[in-house]
Amino acid sequence: MDPGRLGRVSRRFPAQLVVVVGSIAVSYAFDLQAHGVPVVGHVPSGLPSATFPTPPILDVVKLVPAAVGIFFLTLADQILTARAFAGKRGEHIDASQELLAMSVASAASGISQGFPIGGSNSRTAVNDGMGARTQVSGLTAVGMVILILLFLTGPISYLPKTVLGAVIISAALGLVELPAWRALAATDQTEVAIAAVAMGGVILIGVLEGIVLAVGLSLVDVVRRSARPHDAVLGWDEELGRYADVAVHRRAVQTPGVLVYRLDDRLFFANARYVKGRIREAIRGAPWEVRWLVFDAEAVTHVDVSGLEALGELVGDLHDAGIGLAVARLKTRPKQHFDDAGLTDAIGPDRFYPTVHAAVDAWA
Repeated sequence: MDPGRLGRVSRRFPAQLVVVVGSIAVSYAFDLQAHGVPVVGHVPSGLPSATFPTPPILDVVKLVPAAVGIFFLTLADQILTARAFAGKRGEHIDASQELLAMSVASAASGISQGFPIGGSNSRTAVNDGMGARTQVSGLTAVGMVILILLFLTGPISYLPKTVLGAVIISAALGLVELPAWRALAATDQTEVAIAAVAMGGVILIGVLEGIVLAVGLSLVDVVRRSARPHDAVLGWDEELGRYADVAVHRRAVQTPGVLVYRLDDRLFFANARYVKGRIREAIRGAPWEVRWLVFDAEAVTHVDVSGLEALGELVGDLHDAGIGLAVARLKTRPKQHFDDAGLTDAIGPDRFYPTVHAAVDAWA
C-alpha cells in the first residue's frame, strides 16, 4: 500500500495513519517477525521522569564539538523547513523565535532524558499533507504521544520498520520541488550547482558534512561575485527619464567629455583593484576624451580601507590626467568613511552631488 497514493486521493484523509494501523494489525495477525520481517520491537511504556543531568565535566568537554555540530545542523534544518512551508502560503517566519522555541524544547528534552530536538521536515510534511494548519495539530500530537506511551506501546512493537520508513520517505518526497530546481537552473547555474553538491554531499558523506561543504561553496561564490562586481557606464535615457546602462539601453545618450560610472556593490579589499582597473578601462574606451568622471555610488553600501586606498590612488591618477572627479548619490555611512580617511578633501567637498544629473550638469 502506497501512503503517498492515498494522500493524493484526499489531503484530509489520514493515509499514513491508516497504513500504520493496518500494518500493525497484519503484523500481529500473521506474526511477521517470526517470518523474518524486522519490526520496531519493545518500546518502554510510561512517561519519562524529569532529572537535571549532571555529567562529569570531562564528558561535557568531549561532547562540545558534537553538540555544536548538532546545534547548527538542527537550526539549519528547522529554519529551512519553516521557510519552505511558510513560503507556500506567503507567510513570514521569525528566525529568532524559531531559535528560542528550539532552545526551550531541547532544554525540556534534556531534562526529560531525551535527544536534542528541532523541527522535522518529514513530520512537518506529514502534518502538512494531512491538512494541519494551526497549533492544535501540535497539541493533538502531544496528546497522542502521551496516550501511546501510557497504553499503546505494545501494539507499536509490531510495526514493521519498512512501513515506518515508507511513511517517512513518502512524506519527505513532498519536500522535493522539481519546479523550484528548474527555476533555479534557469536563473543561476552556479546556485543550482551548489544545491546539487549539497544534496550529493548529504547523501554520500553525511548530513553535517554536506551542509558544511555547501556553506563553504556559498561563501566562495559570494567572494567570487564580489571580486568581480557588476558595473556600468551610464547615459541619459529620455524615455525612462533617468540615467541607464548604455550596454543595455542603446538609446541612452552620453554627455561629451563626461563619463558616468556606476558600481553595483560595496567597495572592499576583494574588488578594490578590479574596480579601479575597470574605471581606467572605461575612460580609455570612451568615444571622446574624458574630462569629467562621475562616480555613481548609490549602490555602494560599504567602503573598507582597501577601497578607500584604491579611490585615493584613482583621485591622484585622474588629477595627473587632467580629469575631474565627482561623486553622486553617496550614502551617509560611506560618506563618513570618506571624511575620516581624508578622501572628501582630496576629491573636493563641493564635488559630492545628490543626483547623477546634478553631477553631470556641474561639468556644463
